[in-house]
Amino acid sequence: MDSKDHPTENPTACPLTLLDGSALQVEVYGASKTTYPCINVGLIAVDGARNQACFVEHNPDKDPGHELCIGVYCADRDDTVCCDRQRGR
Repeated sequence: MDSKDHPTENPTACPLTLLDGSALQVEVYGASKTTYPCINVGLIAVDGARNQACFVEHNPDKDPGHELCIGVYCADRDDTVCCDRQRGR
């Protein structure tokens, strides 16, 4: 992989346009920019309105084997509706 293609070099380079004209947009925040490196996936409506859809986050403050957290947002709630800590392998 060329360095210019690495996600941390161009984290929003891969919008995925959906059939209805909306799009999914990825944002990557590496360890050099935050204490909790993460990948956010946002939904961009046809009118340009943006909403966060889900995330994957590495939280080094969690117990070993539980550092990776996955969360999904629901339009009618402020907090995640599904959050699962994945075991490291």
